[in-house]
Amino acid sequence: MNPNLLLILLQEVGIPELTAWLQSRGSAPLTDADVIKKLATDTAIGEQIGQAWLAAHPVTPPASS
Repeated sequence: MNPNLLLILLQEVGIPELTAWLQSRGSAPLTDADVIKKLATDTAIGEQIGQAWLAAHPVTPPASS
């Protein structure tokens, strides 16, 4: 992945999402289990988005010469 694209994704999506999640927790203590659950949830959502995109953009074979 392009390093600049990765940086933009972190700045524009990752950090705001993490900030909102942490703020939504209020003063509840943060545990390893909470972080693992958040990571698993976000991973599953990302996979669903990727699968939907792939299904909507099927591979087209190259044109024969």
